[in-house]
Amino acid sequence: MNLFYLLQKPQPYEADTSIWTDKFINPEMHEAHLDPSHDAASFCPERREKVCINLIDKLNLSPGKKLLDLGCGPGLYSRRFAQEGISVTGIDISGYSLSYAREQAEKAGLDITYILSDYREPLGAVEFDAAVIIYKDYGVMSYTDRITFLKNVNSSLRIGGKFALDVHSDKTWGNLKEKQDWYTSKNGFLRPHPHTVINKTWVYQDDKASCDVSVVIDDKITRYITWDTYFTPERITSELESAGFAVDGIMNSLEGIPYDGNDIQLAVFASKRR
Repeated sequence: MNLFYLLQKPQPYEADTSIWTDKFINPEMHEAHLDPSHDAASFCPERREKVCINLIDKLNLSPGKKLLDLGCGPGLYSRRFAQEGISVTGIDISGYSLSYAREQAEKAGLDITYILSDYREPLGAVEFDAAVIIYKDYGVMSYTDRITFLKNVNSSLRIGGKFALDVHSDKTWGNLKEKQDWYTSKNGFLRPHPHTVINKTWVYQDDKASCDVSVVIDDKITRYITWDTYFTPERITSELESAGFAVDGIMNSLEGIPYDGNDIQLAVFASKRR
C-alpha cells in the first residue's frame, strides 16, 4: 500500500478499513464503551440513565412497546430499556459487541433480540413503535447513506412511530482546524503490539464535515477513516422531512436539556408521518 496516497485528503465520506469490525480495535473499543469514567465511546452511567429516562418519556415508551436500538453496541441502552418491559431489538455491525450484549441480556434474564447487520441495510417488516440512534452515529454517514438510512427507519416504524437521534451541531464547526501528528507505541488502542500511527484531520467546507485519518504501520500499513457531520436545526429537519418524518422537537441533548442554540450537539425527536 502506498503511504503517500494514504496520507492524501480523502474524497468526501470515502471509506477504508472499518474501526467497528477490526480485530485489533474491537476489544479496545469494547472496553471504552464499558468504562464508566468517561464519555469517549458511550455516555457514562449517570448521563446514560438521564438519556434513557428522557427517551422513555419523549418516545411514549411503555411495557410491551417495540423499540429499535440502532448501533446498539454492547447493549448498554437496550438493557436499560428492556428493564422497563419494553420489547427491544438491537442492531449493530460488531459481532464482538453483540456477543457481549447477548451474554449480558441472558445473565439479566432480559428478552432482547440482537441482530448483526449494517443499519444502512433494510431493517425488515416489523412495525416498531419507536427507534433510536444514540451517540451521534448518524453523522458518520454521507448524505446519500443518511437518506437511505432514514428511509429504512421510516419503513420499520408504524404510522406515528417515534424516532430520536443526536448529532453534532454547527457550534463546533468554526473551531475545526486541519492538523496532523504522529507517534509510536509499544501497545495501545489501535494495536496490542509495537506500531507507529500517523493522524490527520481534514475539514470539508461544502459538506460541513470532517474526517480523522489514522494510518497504522506495523507489519503492514492500514488506514482508518472516521467521519463527523455538523448540523443546524434546519439541515437535520430537512433531511428528516425528506424521508417522511415530521420533527416534533429539538433539544440540546438526549438527556432532555432544553434547546438554546448554544450547545455543541443537537437532539432531535420526530414522528413518522408517511
